[in-house]
Amino acid sequence: MQPSNALHQIRKSPFAIVDPGDAGYIYIDRNWLYCPIVTKTAETRILDGPPKAGLTARLGMTTDAGDCVVTVKDSAGATTGTTTFDDAADWAEYISIETSPGVFAWRCLATYGTVNTVPTPSAISGVVVTKMVPFIENAVNTVHTGTVPIPAGATLLNIQVVNTVLWGATSAALDVGDDDDANGYFAAVNCKATDLLVGEVLDISNAENWGGKNGDYLVAATGRKGCAAGGIYYAAANNIIGVMTVGTPAAATGRTFMAVTYCVPDSIAAVATGP
Repeated sequence: MQPSNALHQIRKSPFAIVDPGDAGYIYIDRNWLYCPIVTKTAETRILDGPPKAGLTARLGMTTDAGDCVVTVKDSAGATTGTTTFDDAADWAEYISIETSPGVFAWRCLATYGTVNTVPTPSAISGVVVTKMVPFIENAVNTVHTGTVPIPAGATLLNIQVVNTVLWGATSAALDVGDDDDANGYFAAVNCKATDLLVGEVLDISNAENWGGKNGDYLVAATGRKGCAAGGIYYAAANNIIGVMTVGTPAAATGRTFMAVTYCVPDSIAAVATGP
């Protein structure tokens, strides 16, 4: 490759690989790798550990006939997390870093539509992060679960829930909580009618937007907001979890979105003075 046409040759290089299929390994044989995932039923993949730092890999679901859980490995063979693809057009992008001398691991730079437990750069201090979980009615499933990991030391800034289309099943109720209380923030929100109509919003930052559906973590009389251990401050890693429980599935129309906003603040030590 001549230096004068290096960028042109890079642009022409093939980035896509062939999907290895159920339980297959996605091996890293190039930078900017892209693997299109095609499922025939509920399946798994393994993203192999990166051989060095500075590589990028992208995965995207092109055909959805069942969820695909991708187990992500580091170069020593240890599992660092999973990414679950459950709809066509879901995607995730990873970058490799050196986590200890000679050991390389993936960090998830960005995702769309996936449930991800691979460490992300969002734990960088001072950065405000918003994760969106779509709950999509599909006339088949009775439980839809969305999980947003909250890093240790994070401050939960807000949880907002909206409906863009009411659900068509016999019933559809949303609980929002964390690992310690399944409906600590919002309990049994009727997403079929009455509790959360199109154009309304549930919002933990303002008691006027709790809609009477607040759980144990939201108490207007005392000013409580958040878990018993630290309010909206999570000293240990946790998860904000939304669970939509559906009665008899009867439609594929409902659309509910849960936005979770948090920050891992910069720490500035207080100065102690005086006796």
